[in-house]
Amino acid sequence: MIGIDTNVLIRFLVEDNADQSAAVRSWILRDLLAADGLVFEATERLDALLHGGEPATDIADYLISWQAAAAGCTHTVTFDRQAAGAIPEMELLP
Repeated sequence: MIGIDTNVLIRFLVEDNADQSAAVRSWILRDLLAADGLVFEATERLDALLHGGEPATDIADYLISWQAAAAGCTHTVTFDRQAAGAIPEMELLP
């Protein structure tokens, strides 16, 4: 099984960095399409986030918060002011 960093997926989807976009396309053709299957977590929430306009903070912060909540965490602590302000489940450490 191979985990994929959010930034890799973003480069593939938005193609905002030519070199990284080309690298991820090449990797997908070579490795990912040869995989036995794909599993995406939080697909409904991610779909709603991406189709609801510009996210208020990094997508990775949402994913971290969602995974922590799924694991039973009451909140996720962070030093990221923007994430803490945008995601109710994130709490800013002083």
